[in-house]
Amino acid sequence: MSRIYDLTSGSIFKKIFTIALPVLLTSISQMAYNLTDMFWIGQVDEIGFSEPEVLSAIGTAGYILWFAFGIILIAKIGISVKVSHHAGVQDFDGIRSNASNGMILMAAMGILTSLIIVGMRHPLIAMFRLESANVYTEAVQYLSITGGFYFVVFLINGFTSINEGLGKTALNMKILPIGLALNMILDPLMILTFRMGILGAAWATVISQAVTLSFFVFLYARSHQKIFSFHRDAFR
Repeated sequence: MSRIYDLTSGSIFKKIFTIALPVLLTSISQMAYNLTDMFWIGQVDEIGFSEPEVLSAIGTAGYILWFAFGIILIAKIGISVKVSHHAGVQDFDGIRSNASNGMILMAAMGILTSLIIVGMRHPLIAMFRLESANVYTEAVQYLSITGGFYFVVFLINGFTSINEGLGKTALNMKILPIGLALNMILDPLMILTFRMGILGAAWATVISQAVTLSFFVFLYARSHQKIFSFHRDAFR
């Protein structure tokens, strides 16, 4: 079993601070994705796009994605709490069982959410009663890409919730900024240099999130002891 961060010995304040700071910085890094997109999208006038229309399209699609992220948070908190409970009593079987249940839950919910978003992208955007046909079209395009791959965000949060339950928040803080940094590089490149506009923002976000997930999977694959598995005997 991977090392569990012990909060029961040493300075309590130091231990809590060590755990809480990475969680805070991790949350900020998630919000920075949208801020980065907004910053570079705000310059699309230079390549012939309408800045107000593109910003409105991203903002409209963003409401739906933020609603989906609320679903993630419900599952994430539950997984983290259950894993931490078993970690506190050194119940490794309980950790493995709850982590396995949590990951399969995140995967199932992620795939279902992505299918719903893609399948209902037109009525979902239509709910906002947009007056501009261009804004409507661009919002649908943005949502089709980001929503279609939103299961990646579910899986990322599956990994982060397990790490938080084990007290390994510093690991999350090391991996998540990689995707954020990549997004900061890809956004101007795809939005402005390749003149993709809102599609560039969508693909930059999806690629960055996929790279982030690949780091979690790579590190987990290299670990000697597996915290979760999808074998039938891991569930209970």
